[in-house]
Amino acid sequence: MRVLFSLLLLFGVLLVFIDAAHLSSAMTKMEPYSVTLRGQVESTELNNISSSGVTVVVRLKLELLNNGAKPVIFLATEPPVLVGATLAKSPTDSLSGKNLAVEYAGSGVDTSPKWAVLRKSLDQPYPPSDKVRILKPNESWGVEDSVGLSLPTEVGKSGIYFPKRESWEVIQKASPVWLRVICQVWPLNLEPPSHDRTELPFGHKLQQRWERDGFLLLKPLYSDPLKLELQNIKQ
Repeated sequence: MRVLFSLLLLFGVLLVFIDAAHLSSAMTKMEPYSVTLRGQVESTELNNISSSGVTVVVRLKLELLNNGAKPVIFLATEPPVLVGATLAKSPTDSLSGKNLAVEYAGSGVDTSPKWAVLRKSLDQPYPPSDKVRILKPNESWGVEDSVGLSLPTEVGKSGIYFPKRESWEVIQKASPVWLRVICQVWPLNLEPPSHDRTELPFGHKLQQRWERDGFLLLKPLYSDPLKLELQNIKQ
């Protein structure tokens, strides 16, 4: 019986290691790059102040760093833009998704001819040097942009305009809080019109075609948590 139990235990441990190896291999295949988005807060101000809400506008100086072993290809004709942000009480909460507020405002649908023209110019055997930027390992790209978070000014306020977020008063009292921004590097409008542009068929086609030159980055980047002081900002 002891021998059978030992064999079963050994078999179970082997399965765990095999599953972990498969998971590690799958993650490596899914993310064959390593880009860090880091930086600092340049300034903070309040806009759109009303009796029901306020918008916290944060100006940032960021850096996209290729800390992987493979070149990373970025679209350069449409610079990276900040399309969302989260606020949390601590860096740990920020990374785990335990947020005080979440804001996302992606670009709207744009069917202007410029996107078809850009698709055609990118549809080449190799990355066109005038349309892309390639970061070699340890190279970085500086980006300056701002992001806004709309917050209610009434405790417990919720609904269409302020879903699932704490009030400005609660967040200001919790200061310093931790900001994490979402950076879009591949505009959805660059994809051909379809029922779901988020599948990125054009981007994935170029990603495979340009594989020898580097990894074409399509997914949004999430920054490291950034410390945000809000105590001294007044309405």
